[in-house]
Amino acid sequence: MNNYSTINDVAKALGISTTTVWRAINNKKDVSEKTKEKVLQKVKELNYHPSIAATSLHSNKTNLIGFISPFAYQNFDEVLVRINNKLFEKGYNLVLALSGNYVEKEVELVNQMIQRRVDALLLFRAGWLGDIKPGNEYDHLYRLKEMGIVTVAATTMGTDKIASFACDEKLAGYMLTDHFAKKGKKRIGFLHWDFREYLSDEAFRFEGYKDALRNHGIPFDEKLVTNVALDYDLDQVDEVKLYNYYMENKPEAIVCVGSVQSIKYMNVLRNYGIKCPEDVGVAGVDYGVANNLCYPTLTYTDTRVPDRIECAINYIFDLLEKREKGKSVIEKPKRHIFKPKLVIGESS
Repeated sequence: MNNYSTINDVAKALGISTTTVWRAINNKKDVSEKTKEKVLQKVKELNYHPSIAATSLHSNKTNLIGFISPFAYQNFDEVLVRINNKLFEKGYNLVLALSGNYVEKEVELVNQMIQRRVDALLLFRAGWLGDIKPGNEYDHLYRLKEMGIVTVAATTMGTDKIASFACDEKLAGYMLTDHFAKKGKKRIGFLHWDFREYLSDEAFRFEGYKDALRNHGIPFDEKLVTNVALDYDLDQVDEVKLYNYYMENKPEAIVCVGSVQSIKYMNVLRNYGIKCPEDVGVAGVDYGVANNLCYPTLTYTDTRVPDRIECAINYIFDLLEKREKGKSVIEKPKRHIFKPKLVIGESS
C-alpha cells in the first residue's frame, strides 16, 4: 500500500512554507525556477498528490465543468465523448447530471452544481415547466451568472441573457413539411410527444410545420396533429390510436418530432398492412441514428450539428482563460443558430 504525504511533509523536508510549496506546484511567477525544481523533485520523492479541494480553495477554481441534460439523447454517447475529450485537453473534469426534462429538477441540479463550485455549466435545457410559471423559469440560471459561473446552453433559449448554441428547430420542422409539400402532398400530419413544453424543441418544430403549410397554401387541420406516445421516452406506442389516426384522417404524409419515433410508427403501421411510402410518407426530426437499420430508410432533418457543441465548449474555455489571466471579461451573450441538414431516405 502507498503511503501518501501531505503538503506539510514537503514543506518540512525542504525547510520552506506550505504557501511556497503550493505556489511552486501551481507554477506561480513569484517563485524562482530553482525553488520550483526542488519542490517538484521532493513532491515526486515523497509521493505527494495535491488535494483538489485544497487547491480549489487557494485558486478559487475547481477545474470542474457541469453538464445538465434532460435525458440521454439518442446520440448521447457521441456528445459525451466530444465534451469529455475537449475538457480533458484543457485539464478539466466533467460533472454530469440528468434532469428528467423537468425544470424543477433542473433547478435542484443547478443548486448542486453551485455547491460543487463548478467553474462553468453547459446546459441542454429542460422542456417541461411543471409548476414553474413562464417568466421566472430562468431565475436559477441567472443566479449562476451572478455568482460568476460561466453559463452556456446547447439548446434554444427564450432569453438573451444566456449564451446559446442551438440548431434551428423551427427550420427542421419546416424542411420536412416543405419536402412533402413539394412532392404534391396535401394532407400532411404531425405526430408530437407532448405540448406541455414551453419553448421546447418540439414546439419550435411544430411552428415550422405550420409555416410550411401556410407557405404552400395548405390549410391547417388540427385533426392531423396528435400524440400517439404512451410516455415521454417513447418506449411504448399507442398502436390502436396510431392506426385509428391513420384510418380516420388518411394523411398522405406524416412529420414526426423524432426520427427514432418515426421508425417505430412505420413498423406499427406496417403491422396493420399500411405501407410506407406507398400509402403514407413518414419523416422525422433528430439524428437518424438508426436510419441504416430500418426499412425503408428514413427521411429526416439532422439536428446534431456537432459544431455547436464544439463552439459552446470553446466559448466556455475562452471566458475561463481570460478570467484566469486576470482580464476584464464582459459577457455579451448571443444566440448562435446552426442550420439542420435534410437527409432524404426512402420513407418519403
